[in-house]
Amino acid sequence: MKPHLDELNAEYVGTGKRASDDASEKWRKLLRDAAPYLGAAVAGFAIAYFIVAVFIFPPTTAASDLSVPNVTGLSFDSATARLHDEGFKVARGERRYDATAPAGQVLEQTPNPGTAEPKGATVVLDVSRGQRSVEVPRVVGLTREQATSEIEDAGLEVGEVTQVENAAPRGQVLLSSPVGGARAPTPSSVDLTVSDGPSTLTVPDLIGQDYGQARSLLGQLGFEVGDVEYEANPAFRANTVIGQTPAANSSAPAGTTIKLTVAGQP
Repeated sequence: MKPHLDELNAEYVGTGKRASDDASEKWRKLLRDAAPYLGAAVAGFAIAYFIVAVFIFPPTTAASDLSVPNVTGLSFDSATARLHDEGFKVARGERRYDATAPAGQVLEQTPNPGTAEPKGATVVLDVSRGQRSVEVPRVVGLTREQATSEIEDAGLEVGEVTQVENAAPRGQVLLSSPVGGARAPTPSSVDLTVSDGPSTLTVPDLIGQDYGQARSLLGQLGFEVGDVEYEANPAFRANTVIGQTPAANSSAPAGTTIKLTVAGQP
């Protein structure tokens, strides 16, 4: 009887062991099947945590960071001293002309004022070169038109023009302010004093001259050109002056109207 019981007990124990082995194998299979999904879940959680930590709730400024002081408007030397006192280094940046800031004044800084930067960071300062200046052209002795062209080519403007009675030809520049050769800021203007011609002028001899040239000469001297009469005259080319009133070499006030007779037809 006892041997039979021992056989039954051994069979029961063997059956239990096999059941336990089967269960363990089943769990291992489940873990192997779930491993990729668990890995993906862990990676997804890590990425989500990184995005939230870095972009949504970024880390606060480090305790060693300093606020960059505002030094725009100060001289470069004063700005440098203040930045050094605050724990920053300084580098000179762009130098550019500025009509509103004296030479050496800080126009701009990088990083901007109020930015948090680590101690020892470099602040770049852009500095004014002051207002640009040019040499005033020498225009005395030129006509008003020539002087205007020279002044504008230099980057300046013609300012107030004063006409005065003078023995110099009408329209000739007598003075400029500032004087030629001086330096003037840009933009700025140059005032001119121009001859209005003498009060009494000598009427030029226009006989034989082309009408267009005669008209131009009278204007330069300070005379006015009146009505023109045309007259057939085979001795002269068409459009040539053959008569004038007042006569040549007579005296007449500036602004006198000169009447001309021209060969040919209108």
